[in-house]
Amino acid sequence: MQEIVQYPILSKFLDKYRDLLPDPSVQGYLFHLYTDYRFFTEYMPRIVRFTDIQGRYTTKKDDIVWAQIQKTKKKVKAADFFSEDYYYGDYTRMNTWLVIHYRLPLQMDVNIKNPGISEVVYSDISEILEELKSYLLMPPEAADDLAVFNRKELLNYIYSIANPKELKKVID
Repeated sequence: MQEIVQYPILSKFLDKYRDLLPDPSVQGYLFHLYTDYRFFTEYMPRIVRFTDIQGRYTTKKDDIVWAQIQKTKKKVKAADFFSEDYYYGDYTRMNTWLVIHYRLPLQMDVNIKNPGISEVVYSDISEILEELKSYLLMPPEAADDLAVFNRKELLNYIYSIANPKELKKVID
């Protein structure tokens, strides 16, 4: 909990839910955790370098003063990095473009049965899906002006890790 970025510990999920893995929604949940893990441990260091007061690299939340955006070499306060101006703003700017690019469905079935994952409140799914619609208000052209991410590099990275064969290595 002392790290600036928290990433999932896949072995904990597998220890707890291995018996549920035949369920496709559990596989999807694990795949989401897997891609988060890879993103935060491999890709995040490519886009930002967190430093302390002396300019030394650190990932300890209490020591971080600056976040240097690797794309522009611009230094911003760590709290500002995780804002709509930078990191989370780039997500917002990319959402509509990504939905179009990957041809993601906009309608989903809200009648999903919880296979037994206690950390998810499946009854909230319709509210969550409704909230997600607000993320699509940004025009797709907004993805042309990103503060933190390089869209082409990000897409290449997603392509490299969004591979079921990679996840199979984790399960086995």
